[in-house]
Amino acid sequence: MCYNCLGSILLAPVDSLHPVPPPATQHSQSSLAPFKVKFWGVRGSIPTPGPQWLTFGGNTACVEIRAGQTCLILDGGTGLRLLGQYLLTTDDRTAHLFFTHAHWDRIQGFPFFEPAFYSRYQLHIYGGTAVNGASMKQCLMTQMVRPNFPIALPRMRAKLQFHDLAPGDQLTLAPPVLDPASTAVDVERVHLDLGGPIQIETGSLNRYDRALGYRITWQGRTIVYATDVQPSPQSDPALVYLARGADLLIYDMAQDPIASVQEAEAPRSSVAFAPHPLHPAPQADDFWQQGLALTHAAGVKQLVLFHHHPFYEDQQLLALEQRLQRLNPRCLFAREGMSLVLSH
Repeated sequence: MCYNCLGSILLAPVDSLHPVPPPATQHSQSSLAPFKVKFWGVRGSIPTPGPQWLTFGGNTACVEIRAGQTCLILDGGTGLRLLGQYLLTTDDRTAHLFFTHAHWDRIQGFPFFEPAFYSRYQLHIYGGTAVNGASMKQCLMTQMVRPNFPIALPRMRAKLQFHDLAPGDQLTLAPPVLDPASTAVDVERVHLDLGGPIQIETGSLNRYDRALGYRITWQGRTIVYATDVQPSPQSDPALVYLARGADLLIYDMAQDPIASVQEAEAPRSSVAFAPHPLHPAPQADDFWQQGLALTHAAGVKQLVLFHHHPFYEDQQLLALEQRLQRLNPRCLFAREGMSLVLSH
């Protein structure tokens, strides 16, 4: 969606560009939608268009989780634009968008998230505090001011509610009340016919960029989203606790260990992933091996590696995935468009 298209949305009558789908019908417990995950963007740092990235995809981080009738979104990289286009075709009127931190590959899709420009949608937006003390709302607003972007965040017509989070926070989301005349979400209420509440717990992943991890539990099944982790020769006890007994762990694959050391020595400086004769590509082995170690230490059932470094093309990732699966066949690399369903 181009800037001019966004301007057209703002000038058009409310909800005139996309017809409102018919009201959703309430599902019984026996017909509940499964607990599932879809990857809309799996790349780290910067999008990678081109034929050598078609298998795994080039959009940056964005993951959709469906818990019954509730839509949760993890990070808003460029994959969020595609997810937004899809949501316009569904009955969804409410979504919960959780940001891990405010690096570009986590927020750059938000200005192009079309549902945010329609008044019939409600977005709950969650995130922690950046290293400069800015809230997630402030970070999102900053990238949408001139000369960076021509349309300011306050011009979004959706009902935006921002929620500040810190490591160790716990919150409960109840399923939406399926009233076609209302987009409100009841929090701290239980609707057993829609699958019960969703429990969410946060954890600290990286003290240098203050990234948050998320533990999401629904109907006795758990998904843990832990990316931009801090490299360590041993599993971080806090991360082991966050991932304890998870059915699915989505874990980081992108960070360059050499760059991480440089960042640790100078945490206030930015580290670019530019090619260099001494380290033309990150040591991905370190990260999938750390992921396997964490899977074992925390008793995780399935590992999905995500947030692939832009240096790695399809053939390199396929070769790395084969090495990983020889050690644990239940582990795999995330691909754009891939869906997983968590069974009971």
